[in-house]
Amino acid sequence: MRIIFLLISFFIIHTKISAQFSVPPLDNRINNVMFYLLQKDTVIDISWMPLYVNLDNKYFIDLNIKSSFFDYLINRNNLDYKKNDFSMHLNLLGNLSFVNKQEDETRYYRNTRGFEIFGQLGENLFYYTKFLENQAVFVPYINEYIDSMVIVPGEGWWKNFGENGRDYTYAMGYVVYKPFENLFLEIGHGKNFIGNGYRSLILSDNSFIYPYLKLKFVKGHFSFTNMWSQMYNFFVRYYFYHYTKHSTFSSFTYFNQNVNISFIIATNWKTSDYQTFVNHFPITFFVPPIAPLIYGLDSENNSLLAVNFSYRWRFLLMYSQVVLDNIDLSKSIINTSNRYACQIGIRSYDILKNKWKNLHLSMLTEFNYVRPYTYASEFRFQGFYHYNQPIAHPLGASFKELIFRISLWIYNLELQYNYSLIKTSTLGQNIFDTQISMLNLNIDGAAKITHNFFKLSFIINSHTGMRMFLGVSMRDKSKDYSLDRSFYKFIGLTTDLGRFYYDF
Repeated sequence: MRIIFLLISFFIIHTKISAQFSVPPLDNRINNVMFYLLQKDTVIDISWMPLYVNLDNKYFIDLNIKSSFFDYLINRNNLDYKKNDFSMHLNLLGNLSFVNKQEDETRYYRNTRGFEIFGQLGENLFYYTKFLENQAVFVPYINEYIDSMVIVPGEGWWKNFGENGRDYTYAMGYVVYKPFENLFLEIGHGKNFIGNGYRSLILSDNSFIYPYLKLKFVKGHFSFTNMWSQMYNFFVRYYFYHYTKHSTFSSFTYFNQNVNISFIIATNWKTSDYQTFVNHFPITFFVPPIAPLIYGLDSENNSLLAVNFSYRWRFLLMYSQVVLDNIDLSKSIINTSNRYACQIGIRSYDILKNKWKNLHLSMLTEFNYVRPYTYASEFRFQGFYHYNQPIAHPLGASFKELIFRISLWIYNLELQYNYSLIKTSTLGQNIFDTQISMLNLNIDGAAKITHNFFKLSFIINSHTGMRMFLGVSMRDKSKDYSLDRSFYKFIGLTTDLGRFYYDF
């Protein structure tokens, strides 16, 4: 009965309204936002997501439906309400999917129920909140990760459900206030993403949600963004003590219609006394950009420097990132004692450049390289991780990765293919390790992992991302002359819930 109620509720008839400015959620719908921004030649800082956009609801790629009934059904939120300067949109969220592993009789599945509510209070305040409740039985390689790290990737702590299932729940949300034309203040409990690729080597939505306060000031073609956040570490179960640290991310950006370049300083501050567990904030915590000048890159206030760059040429977006964690300036940058990361990629949100209303082709090719022990620290709990996961790339460090993704959208159908090739070494991969030794480390090492992923979706609602889907996934992992090969078939019904990274 609960599933039937969920399906019926997805098809609530609703009303179309608009808003003054929006902060779209950080899920797969962000591709629709970027598609619209690049098509309209909008001049906006695209380096940090969620984005602040003055585009009402137009960023959704509505399907061309002549019937007014089906237009309401397919191209709208589940419920819309507006009165004077107040607006509220509500969508029911869910995922019911099943996975079959070749030569395995275990029943793998995910059952998610939830909702999202967003809208405006007046012209200058935007709010968003989401709640999800989940039960799942994960495939073996993800299940092994959950057992070893004590968390579900990207979704936090869990409790036992049935014989081999996981039960987990979380809520996130944010409020954005725009007191002046050029100033945004955001307070939330959620995720952020710096960059324009599939991965971010600076700050991604790979790990669990966290509380944060963000300030963004925009003037002409320049912007300054600063985020203060609280991160946690723990080792056994949720009800044990969380070891707290506080992080800051400062970004100075120049942007125009084609170019976006950001200089970023990230710092994990040692604010917690792990004897008394009392937090102490140095005065420099409130002026974070000066941290590397005072403490360096590898002190107990652990910092890194980064550059994020993108260039738009016609329908292509070329992008890159460089991260410096610990650099000895007396040696070559490629010296094995240096810790750094780099990314280069190219993508298009619509290769056909919107020549056909209901035909879109997008692609992405990306290469990531991270030196051993990058993001780690010799000081306890001061590495760049949160809730037992790296806050940048799911693999942590010490790897090379090549990614290729292509998606073809024809009317309500979407065909998607993803490929990734990863070469990784166990030496220096663990960013939680405080015993850092950079002697004779290379990444030509121990393991090679390939993912092939095919998915066919029938889109039911463009605003919620609701779709029926089926597909296959193949994962090969070779290590020490052994090969672990897995072949999965899957089918299900889902809405957009967030971006979760299982290709590791």
